[in-house]
Amino acid sequence: MQIGKVCVKVDKKGREKMKKAIVFCMAILLVFGLAACGTSDEAIVVVPSSSSIPPIPTSKPDLSPVFTYSPYAITAFSKEAMGESYALYCDLVDALLNYDCEVSGFESETQFLGLWCILRQEFPPAEKLLADCGDTDEPYSFSDGRVTLKYLLDKTAHLQLLDNYAKRIQKDLSVLEEEDTEVIRIAKLHDLVGTTIVYGETARVVYDAIMGNQGVCEDYAEYLIVLLNQIGVECYYACSDGEGVASHAWVIAKMEGQF
Repeated sequence: MQIGKVCVKVDKKGREKMKKAIVFCMAILLVFGLAACGTSDEAIVVVPSSSSIPPIPTSKPDLSPVFTYSPYAITAFSKEAMGESYALYCDLVDALLNYDCEVSGFESETQFLGLWCILRQEFPPAEKLLADCGDTDEPYSFSDGRVTLKYLLDKTAHLQLLDNYAKRIQKDLSVLEEEDTEVIRIAKLHDLVGTTIVYGETARVVYDAIMGNQGVCEDYAEYLIVLLNQIGVECYYACSDGEGVASHAWVIAKMEGQF
């Protein structure tokens, strides 16, 4: 009995000592932990491996098109034929772009008429915007080197038409890439025209064929010329006279120095 009582007393004392030891250790750990927090302002950060971190771009990607639409682009043949008058041609284009009715600086009415005809041929929106003899008996007036143009639409509709056309041509040019060779660029635009336009005789002018996606062979050819002018490829409109062959239209383009 005595031995049993002694053993019980020893177990109680041992448990009490163990509790005191645990409390003492926890106190020491707490003190060291607070000391560490007080001597450092840095937080502990877990850094993932470098292989899991995506690279940070150093600059914005270049999304600019290879070619930007220009309303002044015309065939080399027309530009050569105009010579120094090309500046006046650009003035006519500016008048259309800004809904200005008057343009001055012409040496004669004959000079203006020549540029006016080229404008209607080279710049498709002009046929939708400028009055001609089919619309009025006096599609323009000329006096002392100054011409007054007559527009078919009000200013809002006029400018909207130009904006729609510019966006369309720019979209077409977006198929071209920096690494494309000249031949590939011509082929891409050729294929684009061929797949965009549906053959049908509903287009009245080239603008209608381009914006309405429907036309005949001459519309295909003139549309392609419009795009080739934008990238500086020398090209010409060609057609058969219908004698002995079917009446048709083509584009003659200069590729790698040869037509």
